[in-house]
Amino acid sequence: MPSRKPILLGCSIASFALIWPIFASILYGLPLIVTIALIAVDQVLASISAVAFFLLVLEAFPKQVRASGMALVYAIGVTLFGGFAQFNVTWLLKVTGEPMAPAWYMMFCSAVSLAALLAWRENVSDD
Repeated sequence: MPSRKPILLGCSIASFALIWPIFASILYGLPLIVTIALIAVDQVLASISAVAFFLLVLEAFPKQVRASGMALVYAIGVTLFGGFAQFNVTWLLKVTGEPMAPAWYMMFCSAVSLAALLAWRENVSDD
């Protein structure tokens, strides 16, 4: 069974590199086609990495608890990083006055995810 980590690493690094240009293109009014192209590339990366991510996490759990283990991992991640995103970004905007604060938040979340991925020991099984 092929390793999922290289796919995730490549997509994560490329997506991280696109965060700043995407937000800058929106904020500084670059031509719409440039913004759409940047977002489209990022969405293709997200689509590719989503499959690899779900398989990587699913394979980390024994068959008996795969569904509940995956649900728990996904729910905690979405709650902490997605659910509180509006509050965190609003606070960052107020404290810094910097309109690129949402990009900082996304880059921070992306860096945390990348660090976790680098530390992840892949469990490749035949079941």
